[in-house]
Amino acid sequence: MIELRELYGEVNGVLIGKLTKKLKNGSIYGVYGAKGEGSLLLSLLAGVYKPLSGTVLLNGLDVWKTPAEARRQMGYFPADNGLYPSLTATEYLLMLADLQGLSYEKSIRRTHEILEWAELTDKKDRLISRLSPLEQKLLGIGGTLLGNADILLLDGVLKSLNARNEQEVLAAIKSLPPQKTIFLSDTRLSVLQEVCDEVLLLSESQEVTTAVPNVPSRTSVKKSRWAILTQKNDEYETIDDSSPKETEVQK
Repeated sequence: MIELRELYGEVNGVLIGKLTKKLKNGSIYGVYGAKGEGSLLLSLLAGVYKPLSGTVLLNGLDVWKTPAEARRQMGYFPADNGLYPSLTATEYLLMLADLQGLSYEKSIRRTHEILEWAELTDKKDRLISRLSPLEQKLLGIGGTLLGNADILLLDGVLKSLNARNEQEVLAAIKSLPPQKTIFLSDTRLSVLQEVCDEVLLLSESQEVTTAVPNVPSRTSVKKSRWAILTQKNDEYETIDDSSPKETEVQK
C-alpha cells in the first residue's frame, strides 16, 4: 500500500496542498494536474524532492527515513526523460542494473529480457539518440522494470509521441503484470481515463479522487509481444504464457 500523510510540497511554483490518501496495490493510478502537479507528486513519491511537510510510505517504508529500502520498491521514469543519448540501449540498461546493485549474471539476463520486452533486441547496440521516440519511451519504461519493482512511477512517458505511438505505450502499460502498482502522470485527463483504474485530480488547495468507469481490464499477453517479468526464488524469470487469460484487477 502507498500512504500519503498530510503531504505538502512546492517546487518551481508548482504546489500540492496537504494530501492524505491510502492507495491499494495492483492498480493503475492516473495523476492529473493542469499546472504540473502530477509530475511534482511523482517526484515526491520517488524521493527526488523532499516535501515541505508530510510523509510518503511505500509498503510501510518511509521514503525519507529509509530511502534505500523504499527506493528498491519503485521504478521511476522522470519527466525529463532520464535517458542518456550517448549510450546504447544495452549500456543504458546495464548502467541502471549496476546502480540497483544487481549481480553481473542477473544484469545480463535482465537486460536481455527488457530488450526483448521493448522489441529492441535487434537495436541493442544502437545509440539511444538514434532510437525513435516510441523506442525511447519503451526503453525508459523497461528500465523501471529492471529491479522487479512493485511500484512504477511513470512521468512523461507520453510526451513527444504521435497518436499511434501513444496508443502503443498505453497498451504496453496495460499489459504489465496486474500485481504492479503504476502511477501515470499526464496533463490530459481524457488520456488518463483511457488506461487508469482511478485518477487523482490535484490542485493547490485540495485533492479529489474520481473513479474511472469502463476501463478495460489489465491482461496477460503472449511473450511474442510484451514479456511478463517476475522474480522467483531470487532468480529473475520471464513468464511465457502461451494461452493468456484475462485477469481482473480488484477495485
